[in-house]
Amino acid sequence: MNRLLVYQKVTEALFHHLEKEDMLEEENVTKLNDFLVARERQLKGIVPPYTDEEKSIGKAIIPLDEKIKELLLAKKIDSKNELIKIQKSKKTTKGYASSNQNISSDGMYYDKRS
Repeated sequence: MNRLLVYQKVTEALFHHLEKEDMLEEENVTKLNDFLVARERQLKGIVPPYTDEEKSIGKAIIPLDEKIKELLLAKKIDSKNELIKIQKSKKTTKGYASSNQNISSDGMYYDKRS
């Protein structure tokens, strides 16, 4: 099989995976990593000189590659925002937990207005 056809098929599979899947699940991240590793291996095998057929396949892959870059950037931003939300949630939960630790155990409360 043509060396660029294999690369094109892996690239298309990666693109469809990015369009469909939620990247916050670990199995989807693992699958994404597998696609990227496979693409990298195929890319190393693509060396000049190129035939006319390979040049036309390459021109078809370039726009798809740009879309993949945009999708990966969007997924990265989504993951980063989700991580920030989780960190804020942890801080809020800790704040509530530590404020409840100072409760008087004998049931007496002091009025600060005096």
